Amino acid sequence: MQRFAKSKSAAGWMPAVWTASIAIAFVVIWTTLQESPDTITLPTDFDIQVARSDVLVGSSLSWAALPDEDRYRRIVHPGRRTRVASLDGISEAHSLQLVQAAIAAGATTVLLEVNALAHEYNGLRNHPVATTVAGIMAETGKRLTSVARAAVGLPAVEHTRVRIGRHSLNRREFALAGPVEPELFPRAVWDTSALEKTLADARRRDTRILLFWPPLPEGGFGRDRDRYRAMSDHIKRLANRYALPLWVADGPWPDELFMDKFGHLNLQGRQRFAGEIAAWARSL
Repeated sequence: MQRFAKSKSAAGWMPAVWTASIAIAFVVIWTTLQESPDTITLPTDFDIQVARSDVLVGSSLSWAALPDEDRYRRIVHPGRRTRVASLDGISEAHSLQLVQAAIAAGATTVLLEVNALAHEYNGLRNHPVATTVAGIMAETGKRLTSVARAAVGLPAVEHTRVRIGRHSLNRREFALAGPVEPELFPRAVWDTSALEKTLADARRRDTRILLFWPPLPEGGFGRDRDRYRAMSDHIKRLANRYALPLWVADGPWPDELFMDKFGHLNLQGRQRFAGEIAAWARSL
């Protein structure tokens, strides 16, 4: 009986021990994330390429947004080169890091793809709140992986390596994979303070920030017109909130301008986009 009583008394401490352990683990993880953010890896000549240039920043959609031809090398201004800096599936945090790097390098204008600031890449067909939570978990997982790899001396994962240049395959044909359910989920910017700091840095260095939403194929992610309009309205509110110029298509574009359902443009689509974005940017 005496042994049983001691065991019962010790067992009463277990909930408190578990609670304390979870709290300590949370604090350690949170502190680690704050001190060791998942940073992008820039090309060694990034500053040289970007200085006094216009830079289009975004995901693989941006990589495939402009033709790889000399006559499309000066989109925003006829006297300045338009570079493309992209990172596949770029996140909000990486977008802002890349914009900050372009500003520090002396970029004249930054054309920022708004996707990472306005909706997710994870493709969950779910409620916006669930998508946002999943996005936060995904971002946290990436950053923890980066911290763990650095702790054991492993190199940074390749998905943070920024690419300078454009899609070199300028084919006109398309391979759109039938109708799909669009997976757009409006949400607010996660880190408004980081965005506001980036915009303040841009104003201080006289770098102009412009937003654009890459066009979507009408048979792919632009198929649901009601959701497309809701997403478009959401992005316009975002631009208005921060007083940023925004290029957005009036509606989904024909499928024959794309290579796939996600919105990667083919040569014909890139030529149309280049023409429209140039006319818009030069009219501001």
